[in-house]
Amino acid sequence: MALLALELNDSGVLAASETHVAEASPGYAVLDDEQLLIGAEAFAQARIHPRKINCSFWQQLSLERLERTFANMLTPADLVYTHLQSIYEPYRAVTDNVIIGVPPGFSKQQLGLLLGICERAEIPVRGLVDAALAAVSHPVPGNRMLVVDATIHNLLITELRVENGLRRTDVAQLHNIGLKDFTARWASAIADTFVKTTRFDPMHTAASEQWLYDTIPGIVETLNAGADNVVVSSADKQYETTLSADTLAGAVAGLYQPVINAITARELAGEVTTVMFSARVANLPGLMAQLQHNPAFRVMQLPPLAVPKNILQESHAFVHDDEHLSLILQRPWQASPSLVTTDTGRIPSSPSRVAQAGTHVLVDALAYPVSDEALMLGTSLPANQWGHQVSGVVKGISRQHCLISQRGGQVVIDDKSTYGTFVNGKRVSGSQALNVGDRVQIGNPGIEVRIIRQVDSDGQA
Repeated sequence: MALLALELNDSGVLAASETHVAEASPGYAVLDDEQLLIGAEAFAQARIHPRKINCSFWQQLSLERLERTFANMLTPADLVYTHLQSIYEPYRAVTDNVIIGVPPGFSKQQLGLLLGICERAEIPVRGLVDAALAAVSHPVPGNRMLVVDATIHNLLITELRVENGLRRTDVAQLHNIGLKDFTARWASAIADTFVKTTRFDPMHTAASEQWLYDTIPGIVETLNAGADNVVVSSADKQYETTLSADTLAGAVAGLYQPVINAITARELAGEVTTVMFSARVANLPGLMAQLQHNPAFRVMQLPPLAVPKNILQESHAFVHDDEHLSLILQRPWQASPSLVTTDTGRIPSSPSRVAQAGTHVLVDALAYPVSDEALMLGTSLPANQWGHQVSGVVKGISRQHCLISQRGGQVVIDDKSTYGTFVNGKRVSGSQALNVGDRVQIGNPGIEVRIIRQVDSDGQA
């Protein structure tokens, strides 16, 4: 029997085993006297039946009855139970241990109710861990980290410190700055653009409004890939308009500023803090870039599925030995004080160190750890692909340009591009091993990537 990892983020509950990762199931329910739809089915009707949608049952987990549902007989706990049942059922016959990553914000009462729901649903929970704590994996530089994530309704900033292990020390919640709020502002901006240029209003009917909301992820993905504009056609192809990256950025500028303010308010004099953005938040165009040139922060992007993957890989740290489960807020950790490059003019004197394999890929101000999970560079990354999506000047950069991974004790780059990938000025033919200090060039002028290695405070790699 196998272990199953769950991440209870209501924007998309994730389930993963060693052999399978399920599609994220959004915390939406359609409620009326005729049917109860949950997850993706409900999400697909969110704009068609707005009065019948509930997307707050995870956040409001309780035994209080909901209005307008089956003669007022349902509670948020009932919806959580139904949602968990639908997610766990495909794994029931092949798993006997479940570890759950829980986002900040759950009260002790809600955690107790959650465990009761799992017991009733016969879900064998063996551990509860703070999701931000589980999202971080070795190695990460420094002794203080901020993990930035988002749910449907809130943005979350979790402070972690290296103190006798890695420990959660603080949580800040920015209410009403959630993924739902970003999407609503983008929908309004796109609808306004349609009205101004074609007089077609996507908000006029429920069906066209649902189409608009369904289209937004693709629009954001295209603009994240570096496009300055994107052409959007209506569902029936009768109307077409052009959206600019500036239009979408302007629509959410009022939401970005409180996020940046909340992060910079946690700046400590004389200390560089590592800020890690979840894949959900990193997908918000331009948000991370606002911090990249602030010397007080070292900006990193967490890979997709970071929470369930780390739970599976480090399950020993999250399993309770007794029957009394409590939320894990501290875990074993090996401190990683610093990252250094071996660039020209700063190369350590030992030639052998230059020949060592790197531990991180440095792209602009982002340091991505090297692992057996390939890091992709390109202008348009596939869904759930860990990588760095290049924006801005993208001439000569393919959609999925190259992969960097650890294989056989070496860091290896695989060129997948049409235009070519260059290491220290020479074009890569297929695959090539990389050493500390190597420079990888993609595009023209494109971007330069460097291979770096983490060292301890005494200078030892």
